[in-house]
Amino acid sequence: MIYAYDITTVANTTQSSPKRTTLKVTKGLVYQVEVEFPPGPLGYCHVSIHDGGYQIWPSNSEFDFHGDNGYITFPDTYLKLVAPFEFTAVTWNEDDTWPHTIHIRLGMVSDEVFMARFLPSLSFDKMLAVLDEAQKRQEEQREAVIANPLPWKGVE
Repeated sequence: MIYAYDITTVANTTQSSPKRTTLKVTKGLVYQVEVEFPPGPLGYCHVSIHDGGYQIWPSNSEFDFHGDNGYITFPDTYLKLVAPFEFTAVTWNEDDTWPHTIHIRLGMVSDEVFMARFLPSLSFDKMLAVLDEAQKRQEEQREAVIANPLPWKGVE
């Protein structure tokens, strides 16, 4: 499955008050991530993709993707095994005049047999154990975010 999203962010949308767009997906493995910047944004339109309270693309939270007339595309093996089955695209636009649209595509497989194709070093039994452990970790992270949704504000 390939999920595709077009996100338009209006001019003067700040990083401190960004647009948040829900990217609905299914349970499974993200094997490909693509972010397309059509001609026009000149690097003013930015995006990062999050799972719950954690930024996953790009992996380092102090950075984001931005560009002009180009693609950022890479393979990945990110397991999304715990509901809600969605990501959040966080965008902002430093352009003071024009809105800008970016395109996001996520390639996913949801069947364990197809997941094994992207995790060839693991036997099927080992892969199931890894998936089970990853699901437990994601559930713990989800519960931690629910318990303390705004850790940077000191809310507990």
